[in-house]
Amino acid sequence: MVRRMFTNQTKLDRETIILSIVNKRTEMLKLAETNGLCCDDTIRCSQELDSLLNNLSKLYAENLEQDK
Repeated sequence: MVRRMFTNQTKLDRETIILSIVNKRTEMLKLAETNGLCCDDTIRCSQELDSLLNNLSKLYAENLEQDK
C-alpha cells in the first residue's frame, strides 16, 4: 500500500489542533490545581480537550481512509 502524505492544509490543521491540545491541557491542569478536579471550569475544559483529541483522531482516520 502506498501511503499518501498529508496535504499542506491537512498538516496545518493537524499542527493547529496539536497546539490547541497542548494549550488546553495546560489550562486544564492549572484549573484542576487551583480549583480541583470536580470544579465546573475544570470539567468544561476537560470536555473541550476531549473534543480537540476527537478532532485529531478524526483527521487521522480520514487520512487513513483516503489512503485505501
